[in-house]
Amino acid sequence: MDATVKVKTHATLASEVNDVLLRACAEGGRLYPHGLKVQVFKGPDPYGRSRFTVTIPPDAPVRTKYDAAFLSVLVPMDAMGQRAYLGEVHASTVELAPLHSDWALFNSLDDPRPQPPHPMMDEGGDKIRRFSFPQRRDELLEWVDAFCGAA
Repeated sequence: MDATVKVKTHATLASEVNDVLLRACAEGGRLYPHGLKVQVFKGPDPYGRSRFTVTIPPDAPVRTKYDAAFLSVLVPMDAMGQRAYLGEVHASTVELAPLHSDWALFNSLDDPRPQPPHPMMDEGGDKIRRFSFPQRRDELLEWVDAFCGAA
């Protein structure tokens, strides 16, 4: 195993991502203009998943036009980037998934909702985005910025 890889649990990684998003959404942060509300990550849910949500304001153009109400942020247990070595977890992948106001995952052209499809959802077939963290932290923030700014 690479000596530079540090043991990082799913909860530790979720906490780090949560801190970055909280700072980015605070006054003066990169995502502040979108008015996003980041749920504070307090630990894994009852099913052991390390996840939290980001709420998009009801009057945000991306919400009114595309019904984009939430971003689900999850450290998946089965991602390729998560490694186990000698029984220890080395989590390094985080998923972002846009959700509608009814908590349904975004679809593209086959979505029965009356709203037009979000332009970023027509790129490829995968509606869940994965990012290595912290290596692709800036790309994650750019994606959230572009998603919320598309209206």
